[in-house]
Amino acid sequence: MNDTSQVSRAQMLAFGVTIFTGAFLLFQVQPLIGKYILPWFGGTPSVWTTCLLFFQCLLLGGYAYAHLLTRLPMRKQAIVHMVLLAASLLFLPIRPSEALQPEPGGNPAWQILVLLAATIGLPYLVLSSTGPLIQSWFSRKFAGRSPYRLYALSNIGSMLALITYPFLVEPYTTRNTQVWSWSFGLVVFAIVCGAVAWNMREVKEPEEIDEEEAPAPAISRWTMALWVLLPACGTAQLMAATNKITQDVAIIPFLWVLPLSLYLLSFIICFDSPRWYSRTWFSRALWLSWAAVIWALHKGANADIILQVVIFNAALFIGCMICHGELYRLRPPAIRLTQYFLMISAGGALGGLFVALVAPLIFADYWEFHVSLWGGGALMLVVCFLNKVQWTFGKWHLRFTLLLCFLAAYWGLSARFEVRYIGTENPVLARQGVPSGLWLETVALLLGAMALSWISALILETWIRHQQKLRALAAFVGGLLALMLAVPLLWIPGLGLEVAPWAFAVALLLLTIKGFVWFAISKWRGFVLPSGWTWSLLVVVMGVVLIKHASNLDKEIIRQTRNFYGVLKIYDYGMYPSKPWDGHEGDVRVLARSLTLRSLASGDNQGLIRIWNFDRGETTHKLEGHEAAIRALSFSSDGQWLASVGANHTLRLWELAGGSEKRKRTFDTAIHAVACSPGGKWIAVGAVDGTIHLLELESFKTSSTIAAHDGAVNSLAFDLLSSRLVSGGGDGGVKIWNTDRRELITETDGHEAAVNQVAFGQNGSMVASAGEDGLACVWRATDGRLMHRLAGHGGEVRDIAFDTCDSRLATAGSDGVKIWDNTDGRLVCTLFNKKVGRDARAAVFVPADGVGWPGATHNLDRVATAQGSSIRLWNTDLHERRIRNGRITHGMQYTHPNLARLQTTYYGPSSGVGQSLQWLPATNRTIGVVGLGAGTIAAYGKAGDQIWFYDIDPDVSDVAKTHFTNLRDCERRGAEVSVVLGDARLSLQHDRVPSKKFDLLVLDAFSSDAIPAHLLTREAIEVYLRHMKGSGVIAIHVSNRHLNLEGVVLDLSRHFGLVPIQIEDEGEYAAFGSEQLHAFWRTDWIMLVQPGFLNANPLPRRLALEHPFYFKQKLASWMDTAGIDVKKLDGESVNVILEKLKKNSKLKSERAMIEAAMGAANFAQVDGETFAIQEASKFLASKHDHPEMPLWTDDYVSLYRILHTPQWWDDLKAAWHNWWD
Repeated sequence: MNDTSQVSRAQMLAFGVTIFTGAFLLFQVQPLIGKYILPWFGGTPSVWTTCLLFFQCLLLGGYAYAHLLTRLPMRKQAIVHMVLLAASLLFLPIRPSEALQPEPGGNPAWQILVLLAATIGLPYLVLSSTGPLIQSWFSRKFAGRSPYRLYALSNIGSMLALITYPFLVEPYTTRNTQVWSWSFGLVVFAIVCGAVAWNMREVKEPEEIDEEEAPAPAISRWTMALWVLLPACGTAQLMAATNKITQDVAIIPFLWVLPLSLYLLSFIICFDSPRWYSRTWFSRALWLSWAAVIWALHKGANADIILQVVIFNAALFIGCMICHGELYRLRPPAIRLTQYFLMISAGGALGGLFVALVAPLIFADYWEFHVSLWGGGALMLVVCFLNKVQWTFGKWHLRFTLLLCFLAAYWGLSARFEVRYIGTENPVLARQGVPSGLWLETVALLLGAMALSWISALILETWIRHQQKLRALAAFVGGLLALMLAVPLLWIPGLGLEVAPWAFAVALLLLTIKGFVWFAISKWRGFVLPSGWTWSLLVVVMGVVLIKHASNLDKEIIRQTRNFYGVLKIYDYGMYPSKPWDGHEGDVRVLARSLTLRSLASGDNQGLIRIWNFDRGETTHKLEGHEAAIRALSFSSDGQWLASVGANHTLRLWELAGGSEKRKRTFDTAIHAVACSPGGKWIAVGAVDGTIHLLELESFKTSSTIAAHDGAVNSLAFDLLSSRLVSGGGDGGVKIWNTDRRELITETDGHEAAVNQVAFGQNGSMVASAGEDGLACVWRATDGRLMHRLAGHGGEVRDIAFDTCDSRLATAGSDGVKIWDNTDGRLVCTLFNKKVGRDARAAVFVPADGVGWPGATHNLDRVATAQGSSIRLWNTDLHERRIRNGRITHGMQYTHPNLARLQTTYYGPSSGVGQSLQWLPATNRTIGVVGLGAGTIAAYGKAGDQIWFYDIDPDVSDVAKTHFTNLRDCERRGAEVSVVLGDARLSLQHDRVPSKKFDLLVLDAFSSDAIPAHLLTREAIEVYLRHMKGSGVIAIHVSNRHLNLEGVVLDLSRHFGLVPIQIEDEGEYAAFGSEQLHAFWRTDWIMLVQPGFLNANPLPRRLALEHPFYFKQKLASWMDTAGIDVKKLDGESVNVILEKLKKNSKLKSERAMIEAAMGAANFAQVDGETFAIQEASKFLASKHDHPEMPLWTDDYVSLYRILHTPQWWDDLKAAWHNWWD
C-alpha cells in the first residue's frame, strides 16, 4: 500500500514537473527570441506585437494538436508525442539563421512569422500542447482528481519565467548563454515529458459510454461564443496595452514582460479558485481604471511616465481579471476540457490577429487600445444580460450620483462661466446687472437651494410618510433632473447658464429638486435593478468618451499613416489668422484684390459689397444696391472702378472715389462672371447661356458676343499685360481668347466637371482653374499644356488665386484653403485654426507691407479668406511643418522660401552636427545619416557633397520627399542625395554605401521612446569604423527623455580607443524680421573621433577644454585599473583621488599624466591635450548613481539599467539602501 502510494506521488510529481518545466520554457523563450530578432527589424514595438501573435497562433496549434491527440488510443498518443518531442530537439540550438534576415521592401510582419516558425516553430508547438495534454492524461491516470490545479501550476511556471528574465537573465547573461541554457532546458523537458508519456502507455482506455444513457452535457452557443470572445478581449488588451506602453517608454523586455505577467497572473488567480474573483468588486475596479485611463490619455506626454505605466497595467490586469474570471465561471466538465482550452486559445489567436494584423489596416492610430478597453465592458454587459445579474440600488448610490451632479453643477456655474467671460463684458449679462464672474451668485444659489430642499423634505416626511413608492419615484425624477442640469453646463455650448440670466431660475429649481431628493430618501431602502442596465449606461458613456478623445486629437495633422514601424503624423503649425473683419450679415461669397489701391472687395449672399483697406482691416466703402447674392467682382487696372455681378441678372459699375453707383445694366439671362481689361477699355461678362459679352466701359453697351462654352460661363480673368482673356465654363473647359481679334488661342479639357474659377498669373505665362471635380490645374497660357494638377481637396474647389510672384497658389473649398508651391505643384499647407474652422468660399493673396509686388524674389503675402460672414488675413510666413512618430518630433521645416534652408530642431549650427561639419572640409564631403526624419541635415548640403540617408520606414522616405523640400533643395544645389531603405546597420554591413568613405556619420535614431539598441553595440561600431575615414567623425545624438545613453557611448569609446567629445546645445532663437523663431532646440551630442584628430583640428580641441568628458573617461579608466571603488570615496575631491592614483603601483605608465593633472588648478594635461576637470567631481557622483555596466554587444544589451527614473524613485532607493546598510 505504501509502495503504491509512493509510486502515485512520484507519478503525480512527474506530471507537475513536466507541466511546470514546459510552461517555464514556453514563456522564457518569448522575450529571449523577441530580443534576439528585434535588431533585424529596426527595434520597433511592432516586433514584439508580431511575436505575441506568433505565440498565440502556435498556442492554438498546440491546443488543437492536444485536442486531436486525445482522441487516439492511449498507446498511440504516447508514441506520437514522444516522436514529436524527439523531432523538436532537431531545432536546437534555437539561434535564428542570418539567412533569414529581412530584405528591404518585404512585409516585416510576415518575415517575422516565417523566421520564428523556422527557428522555434516545432519546439514551441510541443511546449504549448503540454498544458492541455498533460491535464488530460492526468485526469485519465488519476480519475476523480481535478486537473485545474495543474493549469494553475503551469501558469506559475510561466510567471516565474517572465519575472526572472528581465531581472536575472537579461541583465546578467549574454544572449549566447541564454540560447544554450534554454536549449539544455528543452532537452531536460523532453526527457521528463517522454518518461510521462512512456508510463501512460499502460493506462487502460475508458469504457465506452452509451450516449443515450449518459449524454454529454449540452453547451449553449452563447457560452461557446464567450469561450472565444473573452480570451480574445484579454489578449487584445494585453497586446494593445503593451503596444501603448512600449511606444511611450522603451522597447525593453521588462515592459514586455510586465503586461504579460499581469495577464498570466489573472489566469492563475481566476483558475485557482472561484473565491478570488468577485464580479462586484472587479466591476467597480474596472470603472475606476477607466477613469484613470481617460485621465492618462488626456494628459498624454505631460503625465509622469511611471504613473502611466502603472495606470495602463492596472487597467490591463483588471480587464483580464474580468475576462478570465467570467471565463472560469463558464468552465465545462472535465470531459470537455481539451475543447474548452482549444477555444480559449482560438480566442487568444483571434485577439492577436486583430491587434497585430487587422488594426494596422483599419486604424490610422493605435485605437485598438481604446477598442479592447471598451470591449471588456461590452462583454461584461453581455454576461450580465445572459446571467440576469441584479444589484440593489440604495440611497447612497443615489446620493453619490447626486453629489457628482452637485459638483458638476457648481463647476458649471462658477469656474466654467467665469473662465469663459473673464476679462470680457457679456452684453446680455451687463444689461441686467450680472457681473462676468459669478462666484458670489453661485454660492448664494447653492445655499438657497439646499435650504429650500431641506424644508421641502421635512414637509414630505410629514405628508407622505408611508408612501414609499411615491418617494422612490420622486427620488428617481429628481436624479434625472439633476443630471439634466449638469449636461448642458458641461457639454452643450450656448445652452444652460451661458445664454442669459433666466437660466438662474431653472438652475435654482433643479438644484432644489436635487437637494430635496437627498434629504427625502433618508429612510429609503432602495430597489433591485438588473445590473445589465447599469453596464449599458457605463459602456455607452465610455464609448462616447473614447471616441471624443480620438476625434479631438491633433486637428493640425495634415497626413497620418500607419505601418509596421509606427504611426507617422505630419503637423502644420504657425498659421495665424487675424481678427475677423466683420461687417457682412450674410455669407461672403466673393473676394477681389486691387494692387493699386491696396484694397480688397468682398460681396455676400445678401447683395452687400464692402471695400476694405487691407493694411488696416477697415471698411472704406459700403456699396448697396444689389438685391440678390453677389456672384463676381473685378477691379479696374487703375483701381478707380469696381464691376459687380448679382444673381438677379444685373451688372453694376461703381466709382470708388465716391463709393457711388455709376452704371447699371440688366441682362435677359443670368450672368455669373465679370472681368475688367487691363487698359480699362472693356468689361467682359460671362452668361449662363455660354456666351461672353464684351462691353465698352464708357457706354456700357455690348460691342461683341463670343459663343464660348456649351454650359454657363462661370469665371473670367484678363491677363494683366495683354488683351488675352481666360474663361471657365460649366462644360469643364478652360479657354484663352484674344479679345482684340475675338478668336480662340487655345483650350484645355482637364476637368471632368464644371469649372468654378479661373485666374491669370501675374506675368501672363500661365493660367489656373478650379473645378467641381475637386481638382485645381495650372496651364501654360501659350498652348494650354498642363503644368500641374493639384489634387488635395475632398470636395469641389470654389476659388483659385496666384500670389504676387506666381510662386504660389491658393485654393478654397469646403475643407479649407490650401497653399500650393507653383514650381512643382506641391501642397505647402492648409490654412486651419480650431476657432475658425475650414469651410471657405474664396481666397486671394494680399501683399504685406508693400513687399511682394511683381518682380520681387520671394513673396511675403498674406492670404485673405472668406469664411462665413467674416474675412480673415492669414500670416503664412511663419508656417512650419513637423514630422512626428509617437511623441517625438523627428524634424521641422519652415515653408517660407527665406526660411526653408534653416537647419532646425536638433541640427542647428551650434549642435553636434553643425559643429562637426565645421571641423570637416568645406566641400566634397561624404555624409551618412542614420535616421531620415524631415531630411533636415540635407540643408547643410553643398555642390559636390554626397549625403546618404538610412531609414527603415518607407513612409518616412515618402513623407520627406513629398511634404518637405530639404532633399529636393539639396539636389538643386548640386549635392548628391540618396535614401537607402532598410535597417541602417544591415545596409552598412552589406556595403550599401557611397564610393567614398564617410567624413561624417550621424547616428540620430535614439531620441525616440523606442530606440534601436542594436545600433549602439560593439559590433555596430565596428561596422561604422569600417566605412569611416581616419579623420572622420561619428556624431551620436543621445538626447532621450527616458534613457541615459551617455554611459553606453563612453564605454564604447573606451573600448575602441576613441575620443568622445560632448556637446550640450541649449538651443537658440532665429531672427526673422521682427519675429524670434524657436528654431533650434536643446540637444545632447557625443562625437567620437580618433585621438590624433584633436591635434589637427583646433575647434574640437576648444570643445574638449570646455567639456571634461574626455578627462572623465581617463579618470574612470585609471580608477578601474587601480581598483578604487567609487562608492567608498565619500566625496573626496578630484585632487585627493589623483593623489591616491599617483601612489598606486598599477599606474606607473600613467604617472606623468596624473602628476600633470594634479598640478593644474582647473585643467589637466592628458595625452598632450588640456581638458577641464573643474566639474569632474560631478562625474564621481554620477558614477555612483549609474554604475559602470558591461559593454553593449550583440550578446548583451540592457536598457533596463540605463532608464532615467523620477526623483521620488531615486529617493526611495536611497532610503532603502540606507536602511539596508
